[in-house]
Amino acid sequence: MSKWNLIINVGRCENCYNCVIADRDEHVGNDFPGYSAPAAAVGESPIRILRRVQGSAPMVETTYLPVMCNHCDDAPCMRYAGDAIRKRDDGIVIIDPEKARGRKDILGSCPYRAIVWNEEQQVPQTWIFDAHLLDQGWQRPRCQQSCPTEVFEAVKLDDAAMERMAATEGLKVQKPELGTKPRVWYRGLERWETCFIGGSVSADIADAVECLEGAEVTLSQGGKVLTTTVTDGFGDFRFDNLAGDGGMYRVEVAHAHGSVWRDCVLSESVYLGELRLTRLAETKEETAKARPGIAHLVEGAGGGAADSRGAPMLDSDNCRSDMTHRRTSRQESRETNVARILSAAETLCAIYGSGKTNVCDIATYLKMSPANVYRFFPSKLAIYDGLVARVLEDNFPVMQPDSGRFTSAETLREFMLGLHRRVLALMRDEEKIFELLTVADDERWPAFAAHAKRVVNVVAELVEEGVRAQEFRQQDSLRAAECLCASTAALWEPKAIQNLHLRRSLITPEDLISFSVEALRNGPFQCRR
Repeated sequence: MSKWNLIINVGRCENCYNCVIADRDEHVGNDFPGYSAPAAAVGESPIRILRRVQGSAPMVETTYLPVMCNHCDDAPCMRYAGDAIRKRDDGIVIIDPEKARGRKDILGSCPYRAIVWNEEQQVPQTWIFDAHLLDQGWQRPRCQQSCPTEVFEAVKLDDAAMERMAATEGLKVQKPELGTKPRVWYRGLERWETCFIGGSVSADIADAVECLEGAEVTLSQGGKVLTTTVTDGFGDFRFDNLAGDGGMYRVEVAHAHGSVWRDCVLSESVYLGELRLTRLAETKEETAKARPGIAHLVEGAGGGAADSRGAPMLDSDNCRSDMTHRRTSRQESRETNVARILSAAETLCAIYGSGKTNVCDIATYLKMSPANVYRFFPSKLAIYDGLVARVLEDNFPVMQPDSGRFTSAETLREFMLGLHRRVLALMRDEEKIFELLTVADDERWPAFAAHAKRVVNVVAELVEEGVRAQEFRQQDSLRAAECLCASTAALWEPKAIQNLHLRRSLITPEDLISFSVEALRNGPFQCRR
């Protein structure tokens, strides 16, 4: 027989409390006979949000864990309370609001602390999976219906199918050692139960401290290598899913620029800080002590020219070439990391929206520290302005249409309608990215202002061509372009096109652009500055 189960996606919860509020909205003051008595306006909620903060700045991870009644198949509360608590055939546990009245002792029978006391009604209560709604045909409880980040997923499967799903997707329950057989499952529970070790690797390169990408990092315990990883473009590394049992771990970093190691005791997640590789600097110091006369040549030696005594000499052209190469490499690395950050922001924004995606979310997605994100962008607004610029460039390439085959009016009309079609496609296919563009348009972010200026410039060129061909009357082409773009904003500006779409206007895009283009040709209005 199919039974209800709830899957909770750990890591998606943002502590917005929508689930708690929705549950309170459903039950406070509302009596559902046979299911639950009216919940008290003041008191503990049957749904709670636990918080765990791991690591230290700048590598910090905060996890929120929703907890509620687990609707256990072998529920200790049922064994304790007798007929005051029953389990339905669909797996849902119900505390009878009449038979359990006055039974405050029932609270202590739940090892998960999922039962709360209603002082007003003098009855123990818990989260009932919104059984009264499911019995009316609902397919999900209020917590799932109200969650903006899709933390909850209610599924109705037979026990065998649920076990297969749990094994396939790595679902876990809380406190499995109790043997209570909960029906609330967690995806990614290791984020709550385990710890991490992280750090940032740097080195002195060309008289500057640089984050070191590609350094090999090894984690070992008791002389046995557990796993290895490499640092990312920001020099960060992280080992996840470690037991916080007080064990001793060693972290070793190896790279052409040197090596370093650290020991740590892991009872909670730890950020080791900056691990600086200094081997090259130490080599120069040792060389300076042994051979002071040529110490400054150590880095330039190796295949270069030599003086009359055979000592290596610096080639100034080669030095300049090496410095240029290093600057180019750093620039390429910077561009790569900027692109990675923008790609992560776009991915998260497309799922959750820009309002619910912050710098910490982006850093977590990239498995780096927020501080490294701020090395490339000063703020969240700067990230999203960069993302807007990229989206506009990808979706709205402002290209000069081929005006040689068509009249200026036809070319201008097709150019504006082309912009209109691309905006509609984005509104249809990428709803949350379109919402970001709407905000950028409404608040006139630099990226959107630059895009609008490019559109005006293209229109001005087309107007100028039409004037030269005597198709349009004599006029200030730039001012005319500004007037045309303003009058047709509902075709290409996201905020305006959204409003026009909502109003379901009878004016077609073709009518609007034709009217505006006709004004360039014959209209009595003179665009003047």
